[in-house]
Amino acid sequence: MTKSIPGILTLPLEKQRKIAKEDGYGDDLEAWQSEMQKSHDEAQAHIASLKTVSYDSLTPEQKLTQDRWQRKVDSGNPVQ
Repeated sequence: MTKSIPGILTLPLEKQRKIAKEDGYGDDLEAWQSEMQKSHDEAQAHIASLKTVSYDSLTPEQKLTQDRWQRKVDSGNPVQ
């Protein structure tokens, strides 16, 4: 799925039905909407938990991993 969860749930119902079918939910729009909302809520909770982590509270190994990832991000190509 390529659309954001909040945005996708505000689309017209016919568009949501089409996407639900493409996602393998058949005609069960309600199950698809519920799964999309659940996925969004879980992601928001995970993001909130990540925001509470301080770099200073990381272990030395975690700091190395974070520093390596940050260098990749800073390079402009984090996938490399």
